[in-house]
Amino acid sequence: MHPSPCLPWRDIPVTRVTTTGRGRRITRTIKVTAVPGWIDFPGAAQVAQIRRTVTKTECKTVEVVYLATSADHLAAPPAVLATWVQGH
Repeated sequence: MHPSPCLPWRDIPVTRVTTTGRGRRITRTIKVTAVPGWIDFPGAAQVAQIRRTVTKTECKTVEVVYLATSADHLAAPPAVLATWVQGH
């Protein structure tokens, strides 16, 4: 089952990073939680919602992606997951 709309994302703490450069501002947020029992994804330990908002000359674009990982919260806290995704 796809985790996106079914999890209480509004209630999950957020990690946020904002950068500027090349005439734009980029805000990246990540929310991470343990995989609930009803998600049938063998080996998954965490699911995450990643949102990237780019503002350039009053034009804003938003991209939201979801991921599942076998890395637990000790091996991959939110900041680490965000770095992995950004560097991918």
